[in-house]
Amino acid sequence: MNKNNPWKPVLQYFIFGFTWILFSDSLLSFWVKDSMLYSRIQTFKGWFYILSTSILLYFFIKMDNAIIYNLNDKLTKSNKHLKDRESLIKVIFEQSSSAIMIWSTDGTIIDVNKQFTSIFGYDYDEVIGQKWQDLIVLNLPEKDVNDLVAHLLRDGYIYNSEKEVITRDGETLYISWNNALLDYDLDGKNLIASYGSNISKEKYQAEKIYKLAYIDTLTSLDNRAVLEQDIESLIYNETSFTVYLIGVDNFKHLNEVHGHDYGNQFLVKYSAKIKHALIHTKVYRWTGDQFAVIETTVNKEAVQLTLDNLRILSHRDWDLNGVSFHSTVSIGVANYPYDAVTADNIYRNIEIALYAAKEKGKACYQHYHDDLLKNVKFINFVESELNSALENNELELYFQPIYNLQNNHLESYEVLLRWFTDKLPNLNIGSLIEIAEKTEQIRHVDLWVIRHTFALIKKNKALLGNIIFSVNLSSQSFNSASFINELINEAQHYDIDPSRIQLEITEHTLIEDLTHASNLMRKLRSKGFKLALDDFGTRYSSLNYLSKLPFDTLKIDKSYIDNILHDANDYAITKYLIQLSDELNLKVVAEGIEDQQQFDTLLKIGCHLGQGYLMSKPYNVDVLLSKTNKTANF
Repeated sequence: MNKNNPWKPVLQYFIFGFTWILFSDSLLSFWVKDSMLYSRIQTFKGWFYILSTSILLYFFIKMDNAIIYNLNDKLTKSNKHLKDRESLIKVIFEQSSSAIMIWSTDGTIIDVNKQFTSIFGYDYDEVIGQKWQDLIVLNLPEKDVNDLVAHLLRDGYIYNSEKEVITRDGETLYISWNNALLDYDLDGKNLIASYGSNISKEKYQAEKIYKLAYIDTLTSLDNRAVLEQDIESLIYNETSFTVYLIGVDNFKHLNEVHGHDYGNQFLVKYSAKIKHALIHTKVYRWTGDQFAVIETTVNKEAVQLTLDNLRILSHRDWDLNGVSFHSTVSIGVANYPYDAVTADNIYRNIEIALYAAKEKGKACYQHYHDDLLKNVKFINFVESELNSALENNELELYFQPIYNLQNNHLESYEVLLRWFTDKLPNLNIGSLIEIAEKTEQIRHVDLWVIRHTFALIKKNKALLGNIIFSVNLSSQSFNSASFINELINEAQHYDIDPSRIQLEITEHTLIEDLTHASNLMRKLRSKGFKLALDDFGTRYSSLNYLSKLPFDTLKIDKSYIDNILHDANDYAITKYLIQLSDELNLKVVAEGIEDQQQFDTLLKIGCHLGQGYLMSKPYNVDVLLSKTNKTANF
């Protein structure tokens, strides 16, 4: 019911007045007959009517006024609430941390907030009436805009849509948009509100984290983590593939001689070259100087072609800011599913194949096969057993006498290593040394020999007198400055006169860096140690070693002594070396003298010293102590 209807009080007043006039006059004429009294009563009745109707009008008007005031108060409060909400919405719109854009379905911008103009760098008037697809997104197909609008008209919203946008200054930003269809239209067109958050910092940070996790920082190649993901994916999809593991030969030498900056230059140039050249493969940085290549084929001809291309790309000269480096690579090859069916086995097999390629002499490749794995397992077994033997002192020292050929007197002993174990009955000491070098246990082996030799000398000083002990040093031990320091410290610890120790060094030990070798040798000589060039005549023989390096003794390899009676060239070389050594004031030891004719020939051409089964086989500590005296002869 409408409480503000004006006819209600009028009707009430009409009914009251009509009833009053009709009934009051009738009753008054019935009861009062005197005209004077009637007239007077009529006057009072009129005043009463005015008074009563005034009272009634007062109450009617008061009631309506109360209703009007109440409605007016509600209206005032409602208007204030609407204004407050409008102000709040305006504050939210303008102070929102999100860019807000109101636009019609044809892309025309109707309104934007301050954050929008702040992010994109435009003034308010510059964007109103413009189409956002032309203003903040470049080259956006019309179809994409139509699809966006159709989606909004159908579903009413699109959440968390990440897009690249362009600011007025041309900067690219990443914005996460939330779009909503408004329940409002303008001139018959639907309006859409887009709320954008600038996630550029988060996006760049995420990309940085991704690069740190998956991109090699030096070469910009995918790293091993990505390779592992790719291999897992290929295996999951049962896709055949071949993996090539590439190791740069002599890279360590480049770093040590010229510094890591030059090594890094090479890695950057090399990785870029193979990445762009091998277009049908994917290249990864495996670790250090090693790269991996995946090719989704196991076809033998295709694999061979890739290997040939890798060698052509890799075996060449590089100019590294004035430093010339000739690179070669060794390559290990394995495939799925023929060589392995799990990712872990793929990684294992390509590493096994790579190491086998390096052992073949470098600059070559090796396909994986099961015999390589058997060999690796054998080496691992030997490594484990050797560790145990070192810890439990299960190795033994043997000693081969070296005699003065002129008077048959004992000159010195060569210290030899022996290992007698039922677990490896067919393993000779040469094979053991080779394995120890591969497993990098050789330094521990050398140190074990040195300590036990020094302990023997210290314990038996009186019996052993001034006999010299000749100890072999591996390449790894000799080229380690820390090992040389440890050797010197051990001599001091056992109170050993260094002049009683001769260190035998092979030519192979010297070949990598002659300057470094010379410095270490002079340091040892300054402490009193004697030095012998062992196995001279094998592999990289050079007279330069004799003239440039401070040796005391030259040991002629057994291979020359074996043929001295039958090969004129070996005889001539042996004779020449003995004569040259005399002129250089070097002692000469002939190794492997096994019969009297060899002995007589060496004596005739002036050889100083010799060792071999003709004079004595090596023997253990107990025999050494029982035989040794100051006048020992053979």
